[in-house]
Amino acid sequence: MKSVIRVGLIGCGGIMSRHIGDLSGIGEAKIVAMTDPVAANIAKHKASSPAIADAAEYADYRDMLKAGVDAVVIASPHTAHAKQMTDSMANGCHVLCEKPMVTSIADARRVLAAEKKHKRVLVLAYQRHFDSTFRYMKRVIEAGEIGKINFIQAVQCQEWTFAIGGSWRTNPAQSGFGQLSDSGSHLLDIIMWTTGLAPARIAAKVDNDGWDVDVNSALTVEFESGALGNISIIGNSSAWWEDITINGTKGTLFHRNGTLHHKAGVDGEMRVVAPTAPAWFQTPPSPAKNFIDCIRGKAANESPSISGLRVVEICQTAVASAKAGGKMTKVPKTKA
Repeated sequence: MKSVIRVGLIGCGGIMSRHIGDLSGIGEAKIVAMTDPVAANIAKHKASSPAIADAAEYADYRDMLKAGVDAVVIASPHTAHAKQMTDSMANGCHVLCEKPMVTSIADARRVLAAEKKHKRVLVLAYQRHFDSTFRYMKRVIEAGEIGKINFIQAVQCQEWTFAIGGSWRTNPAQSGFGQLSDSGSHLLDIIMWTTGLAPARIAAKVDNDGWDVDVNSALTVEFESGALGNISIIGNSSAWWEDITINGTKGTLFHRNGTLHHKAGVDGEMRVVAPTAPAWFQTPPSPAKNFIDCIRGKAANESPSISGLRVVEICQTAVASAKAGGKMTKVPKTKA
């Protein structure tokens, strides 16, 4: 094993600054190359992060892969992820990829196949997997403390269109979907990750609100376990707000915009587990730290590719249902 993991960056937009900051604090990793079709994007990061001033620059990620790196961080427009991931793994690189992993179930299957074939580490940048509040939820669910899950209700409100309207995120050729798989991806993922459930059938209604992609989505989900769920994604809200309720036969978890309540059965007490909103992006270890530790065999993958598959299963099926007038639609099965 090399003493330092040589990392290349693919797509140097705003979100890459978080990965640069995380990687710069890891002694076992060094950013040695950066690629973006817009040179000014690379220059901006170099100006704010002197530690990467000497990183090689490329306009095409394929040239960077040929030059040789051990791992890559991908933060490009969503529809480019699948090809960049499979190319990177074929060139021997481990991959840390921003959400959403991919924009189709077919692409998810190709990525998972490449991961298995090339035996590379693939970590997704779902930072909530490292937050103590959500880790608590996952732990008590796995321990059976709330019993068998029978219903999930979740709503996410964001000022999404006001912040990114007119950018590549509202161009389906680059984004694939809209808010459902963009910021909404975090909500969909954390439900699947904490509960371990998989969607079986989905009925959805979608409102584009004048854009070319989904903005508001209302989903009814039937899970393979028999549990039911209502998931609402609101992209033209006047404020940020998020609620998640996970109801089981022995208790309920109420996540109210960062404050977590745990009710133990009908006669049990209602406990406040997390009294303040968690610092989503600052809670260690970061996805980048987990990524480097996984490459070195020092940690288990806390944000694996199956999470990306589960998200795109919901997104693709929801859009198909909406196009069919809200018809209950079966989620395509993926062989393990």
